[in-house]
Amino acid sequence: MSTGQLNRLFETLATTRIYALNLGENDLSTTDIQMLIDTIPLTFITQIFIDPHPPNTHRDRLVRQLHQLCDNNRVKVQADYATRNIKTAE
Repeated sequence: MSTGQLNRLFETLATTRIYALNLGENDLSTTDIQMLIDTIPLTFITQIFIDPHPPNTHRDRLVRQLHQLCDNNRVKVQADYATRNIKTAE
């Protein structure tokens, strides 16, 4: 995925209510993942999938941090649901 594509993705995520993101087998560098980490708190993303390859200790740490940020977003999404009178599936 090119930097331009990532920037457009980040703009879309910041301006819409998208709750899940599958980046699948895109070759994301650690810099790309760090940009995603910086963006996630500004979004409603609660679920994310990034291909775990290539294995790398630093990259794995960043992906775990990314998952933690998505978990943190669940509180924000629940508050958003409450303001719009939406009940979540149990």
